[in-house]
Amino acid sequence: MNTCDADVVVVGASACGSLAAKAAATNGAKTFLLEEDASPGKFHKCSGLYSKRGLQTLGVDYNPFLVNEIKGANIHAGRHVFTVAKRNAIALVLDRQELDEQLCSDAVASGAELKLNQRITKRTLNGVASVKDEFSFRYLIGADGVASSIAYLYKFPPLGNGNIAMCYEAEFDNCNLAEKDKVDVFLDSKLFPGFFGWIIPSGGKKARIGFGTTKHNAVKNAFEKFFQLPAVKSVKVNNAVKLRDFWHSIPLRVRKKTQFENILLVGDAAGQTKSTTGGGVIFGGQCAMLAGEIAARNCSGNGEKISYEHAWRKKFGSVLKSHRVVRKVFDALPSPLHKLTVLGFDKLWVNKLVQKFGDMDYLVTN
Repeated sequence: MNTCDADVVVVGASACGSLAAKAAATNGAKTFLLEEDASPGKFHKCSGLYSKRGLQTLGVDYNPFLVNEIKGANIHAGRHVFTVAKRNAIALVLDRQELDEQLCSDAVASGAELKLNQRITKRTLNGVASVKDEFSFRYLIGADGVASSIAYLYKFPPLGNGNIAMCYEAEFDNCNLAEKDKVDVFLDSKLFPGFFGWIIPSGGKKARIGFGTTKHNAVKNAFEKFFQLPAVKSVKVNNAVKLRDFWHSIPLRVRKKTQFENILLVGDAAGQTKSTTGGGVIFGGQCAMLAGEIAARNCSGNGEKISYEHAWRKKFGSVLKSHRVVRKVFDALPSPLHKLTVLGFDKLWVNKLVQKFGDMDYLVTN
């Protein structure tokens, strides 16, 4: 077994891991970026919808991967549809695999060394090891998703039951899309407890259609009934062709701890996602860049060591908490939402709340 020594080892070469590795290497740390598969990326297991403003914070040219621009949303709540629309594009649909590959290339260009087929399976006296190699480090960054091996090996607190959404999505071609610049969101606490359903126009006649729920025993019922909803059936007509589909788990709550001494978690591994939508690339990516920079600076030995836990929570913690509050409110509402008027709530209040959910800073899924 080969032994590889580094200042910073990043596990997981998708978006967040690549951003962490780039930041560490850019700040002078000898950095290894490890990927368990033969190539980096999520292999299209992502809805690929991002806020335009959020993408700009990651410092990547997303235009080569752009497949559609989104200007608003139709939010379905029972018999009612609330529309939130802007004049200009506020969200973008991207080819996620191409985005991941570009971010990984950027990390390598900045000095990180990419090592493929490196699934971390155990801790060692000096670091971590795959079947092939052992890696010693001064800092280890786990960017290896919701089922993080780093979180497991270093005994981080679990995400907890009810805080993980089980999601299904299929992309279809030859769809009947009335509005190609708006996504459709389906809020129904009985059909999708803890989450929601969606239709995302993904360029031309293509659409990404899916749903999620935190109640895993509700998945079968949701799968059977979601594609029978009139609004979904009108898009997925009989001659629509399925291009791909996948199941995926999304954390909806931050872990109680994301740092144990020199071990840091970022992205889905840390639970740095929006509780409203499960979006993780923007906030997770920014936290990953912060983790890479802090790890490199701490390795340099110049000045007092910086706490990643404190730094990221100070910068993004309150925003993620606000998403958690909105999610709790929606989970507590009757289904469908129009029943609130029967209970004596002001319809304008309901409309305002739904529009808040429809704001792209809340709506985008990544």
